[in-house]
Amino acid sequence: MQKYLIFITLIIIIFLTILSNKKELKINTYTTQINNINIKKEIGYKNNIVGKIEIEKIGINKNLYNDEHNNIEENITVIDDIYDKDFKSNILILAAHSGKSKISYFERLNELKLNDIVYLEYKNKYIKYKVNKILIQNKIGSIKINKTNYNQLILTTCHPNLSNKQLIINLKEEF
Repeated sequence: MQKYLIFITLIIIIFLTILSNKKELKINTYTTQINNINIKKEIGYKNNIVGKIEIEKIGINKNLYNDEHNNIEENITVIDDIYDKDFKSNILILAAHSGKSKISYFERLNELKLNDIVYLEYKNKYIKYKVNKILIQNKIGSIKINKTNYNQLILTTCHPNLSNKQLIINLKEEF
């Protein structure tokens, strides 16, 4: 009986420790598909950082967040992370301000050209992307993204020279 009580006490202590460190370690679950089998994975995020984007050409090396800091007024923002079952591909959409302020992380996004490289560490994966398309769309509060059979990273910001346009950089995962 005493061993049982010690065991229960340890479980409670561990549970309370996890709750008290909630801001330090957050466990999220996501599903990935490997060989048509859905596999659930738990990812531990320290300080709610879900990844990092590196674009050497324009001097970006910035963390991505999954908490209240995932907003365009503070950081590069994860707008959406979509898994398309039909095409078996992922689309990750990131947005940030352009302009001249300290939060204008995509100020130089327009300098990217076809075949430029972007590195993304996301969900415990290190992924290399290559610029596939550069698009300009009307700024209407949404952007049009074509579904594909490859993983896409979409970077978007206001166009630096056309106030009513949105700049969209479409990147394809490289293997």
